[in-house]
Amino acid sequence: MDSVHLLLLNTLEDLANDDLKRFQWFLKQDMVHGFPPIPRSRLEKADRLDTVDVMVTTYDRDGAVKITLEILKRISQNYLAEQLENEIFQKHRSDPEAEAAIEDNPGKLDDKQDIEIEVLQLLKRCQPEDALRIIKKVKRDLNLDEVRKYGVTSKPRGLCLILNNVEFKDIKHIDDRNGSNIDAEALARLFSWLGFCVVMCKDKKKKEMEEVLNIFSKLNQFPELQQCGVMEWAGERRKFIDLDGRIQHGDVFICCVLSHGVDRGIYGTDGQVLPTNDLLLPFTPSNCPDLKEKPKLFFIQACRIDPEQNNMRQEEAQQLRQLEIENKKAIAEMKARNKSLQPDSVGPRISSKEVQEASREPLYSIDNDADFLMAMATVDKRKAYRDPEKGSLFIQSLCLQLTQGCPRGDDILGILTRVNNEVSNNKEKTPQMPEVKSRLRSLLVIPLPV
Repeated sequence: MDSVHLLLLNTLEDLANDDLKRFQWFLKQDMVHGFPPIPRSRLEKADRLDTVDVMVTTYDRDGAVKITLEILKRISQNYLAEQLENEIFQKHRSDPEAEAAIEDNPGKLDDKQDIEIEVLQLLKRCQPEDALRIIKKVKRDLNLDEVRKYGVTSKPRGLCLILNNVEFKDIKHIDDRNGSNIDAEALARLFSWLGFCVVMCKDKKKKEMEEVLNIFSKLNQFPELQQCGVMEWAGERRKFIDLDGRIQHGDVFICCVLSHGVDRGIYGTDGQVLPTNDLLLPFTPSNCPDLKEKPKLFFIQACRIDPEQNNMRQEEAQQLRQLEIENKKAIAEMKARNKSLQPDSVGPRISSKEVQEASREPLYSIDNDADFLMAMATVDKRKAYRDPEKGSLFIQSLCLQLTQGCPRGDDILGILTRVNNEVSNNKEKTPQMPEVKSRLRSLLVIPLPV
C-alpha cells in the first residue's frame, strides 16, 4: 500500500455512506471522459478500501487520483477535492525525485516509516469495520509479517545420510551401542515418509567417516558410493538394501550421526575422534555448491563429555555406591529404574590423548557460512542416553515430534523446541537436555510429499 493509495483511502473515509454510494455510482457510469466505467459486479459490495483497490487496478494511481478529483467535484465535495489536490501537491513538492521514481515504477513502495505514520493517522479516522482490513493490507503489502521460507519442492526433498556406528570391536574400553539400529530405522522411516532419499553408512572409522562426508558433498561417482558400503532404505521392504542407483542432492540435506562422543567430537569405530565441526566442513558452499543457500541439518546422538570428566564422575559414582551398600533397598530401586539406559560415552579406561590432539587441530569456523543447523542430543559436558531395546531418548523424540509437526506445517525450530522439552522431562528421569545451534536464515517447513 503506497502513499497515494493511502491518500485516496483517507479521502474516502471523509465521505458519508450515502456520498460513498454516489461516488461508486459515478465509477460505474460512462460519464467521465477518458475513464471507462467499472463493472457493477466489482463495486457491488465494495467498501472504501475495496473501492480504492479497484480504482488503482483499473486506472493506475495517477488515473485513480484524477477520477477521484472529478467525481468529488460532481457530488459537491469540493473541499475534499481541494484537500486531496493540496496533499498530492505537497507530497510531490517535498520529494519530487521519489515521486518521479514511483511514477516510473508503480510497484515500488514508499519509505516504510512514512507509510506507517500515514497509516496510523488514517486508522484514527477510519470506520471501525475498515480498520482491521487496512492493517492486514498494509502488513501484506509491506511484508511486515512475512518471514522468508526455504523452498522445499524438489522430489525427492533431498538426501538423508545416516552415519550409524554400532560395533566397536577393536576398542576394549568402548562398548557397542546396542539399540542404535532402532534409531537408524526410525529415522529412515520418518525421512522416507517426508520424501527424502535415505541412505546409511554403518560402523565407520574416523578416516572412513571423513571419506563418506566428502563423497556425499560431491556425489561425483557411483562406484565411490558403493565402495563406502552405502545402503539405501527400501520403504516398501522396510529395511536397508545395497544402493542400486545414482543419488543427488535436493532442496534440503540431512545428516544423522549416531555414535559415541566427547565434548568436541564423534568417535569412529577405531576410537579416533572426528571433530564435530568437521562434519559441516564438506557441505559449505565452497565445497558443495549444490547445497548453496539450502538448509543443511545435522542431528547428533552422542555424549559430549570428555574422558577425564567421565573418569571423575565414575569415581564419584563408585563412592556413592559404596555408601549405598548400607541401604540395599535404595540400590535395588536405583538399578530397577536405570538398568536399561546406556550412555553414549566411553568407559573409564579411555585416554584423553586423542581428544587433546583433536582439540589442537584448527577448528573450522562457520561464522561466515549460513544455512546450517545442528541439533545435539545433549548440552556440552553431559551424557546422552540410549535404551538398547527402545533407542535413544533424543532420536525417538525427534522422530515423534517431526511426525506430528510436519503435517501441521510447523517450522523446524519450533519442532526442535518441543524435542528439547520432551527429552528434558523424560519419564526415565535421566538428566538430559538437548541443544540446538541454528544458522538458518529462513523458516524451514518440510511439507509432506504430494
